[in-house]
Amino acid sequence: MSVSEKPSVVEEDQLIAEDRRVLRKVDHRLLPVFTLLYLLSFLDRSNIGNAKIDGMATDIGLSATGYNAALAIYFIGYVVFEIPANLDNVMPTFVDPDLEAL
Repeated sequence: MSVSEKPSVVEEDQLIAEDRRVLRKVDHRLLPVFTLLYLLSFLDRSNIGNAKIDGMATDIGLSATGYNAALAIYFIGYVVFEIPANLDNVMPTFVDPDLEAL
């Protein structure tokens, strides 16, 4: 088919069906992993403050500057995994509706 030719309705429907199939496959393989990583990140973000209050910094001998540096490095992972969580706002076709209920 050349550039000037328009695909037939059947070919267009097949392309749409194939696109949906590929997106579903991506949804089912990647989003559960991203969801788990995001959940772990959320739990860790809430627990890191509790750990400091409970004396973690003094137990492992961290100064205030060392604790802040460790916390800044830790949040890099959070920022990286926040992107897939926000794909729903940008490209809703990539988000599996079953996972949105989580």
